Amino acid sequence: MSKLLVTADDRTGALEIGGIVANAEFSVNVGNEFDDGPCSVVDVATRHMSPDRAYAAMIEALTC
Repeated sequence: MSKLLVTADDRTGALEIGGIVANAEFSVNVGNEFDDGPCSVVDVATRHMSPDRAYAAMIEALTC
């Protein structure tokens, strides 16, 4: 089964995209880290970071 991981730069964006993707047959987990469900939307909280720090946070989120 394929899995979908979506990242967002803040909680509002994570919740918004989670609501767009989810439906009755497709659950979406939204939070600070991804899990084993079919779809996770992860708030990496990069909105107010420098570009270098935001890049590092994205790499960290994807490799954990």
